[in-house]
Amino acid sequence: MGFSFVVLIPAVLCTMGCLSQVVMILIAKGLQGDFSAKTFLQVLSVAQVAQQLYIMYLSICGTLGYCFLMESDMQCKFQYHMSVWIFLTPDWLAVPVSVDRLNAIQFPVWYKQNCTTKTAWYLLAPLVAMVGLILVPISAFIVRIDDGINVYCSNKNGIVENMVGVVGIPPILAVSVATLALLYIIHGRNKKSNNATDDKELIIFKVGS
Repeated sequence: MGFSFVVLIPAVLCTMGCLSQVVMILIAKGLQGDFSAKTFLQVLSVAQVAQQLYIMYLSICGTLGYCFLMESDMQCKFQYHMSVWIFLTPDWLAVPVSVDRLNAIQFPVWYKQNCTTKTAWYLLAPLVAMVGLILVPISAFIVRIDDGINVYCSNKNGIVENMVGVVGIPPILAVSVATLALLYIIHGRNKKSNNATDDKELIIFKVGS
């Protein structure tokens, strides 16, 4: 009973997360026009589905007590690398999504001419590959440990968690800056629009008087 309950909760949550991302994929696919936001949103949603499915896998295998193959150092390194890659990729993919929206608002003509569903891949492919390559030297610190009782994968000197944290900080900062810039631009345009409306109403009022 306890096992079923422990597994059921994350399974339900992850399933709900996956379904919400599937909806986002369908919405992005149904958008009219040829612009990069469609590609960015679909790829981000796919990455988040993969992340949710992996979390579900970890919750199930963690309960069973067996998640990874640990026959060699290489298996430990590879599995750790893939795990962190799956978790960090959505954060990095959120960067082009936020910058894309900023460009669409600030430079609409240039955006329409240059940012298509095809050109989006020129950024996405190198970005995903870059994240994977950055994690390669970090994964080198992961080793297989056999203490005679347990066999497990661990990291040397506890340095890996700090290095992974450093890799995860830049996308958060980039998304925050792009979001603040977007809000500032929208606020400025709304303010100008309101001022123009007030001036127009004042002119009408004076003419009517």
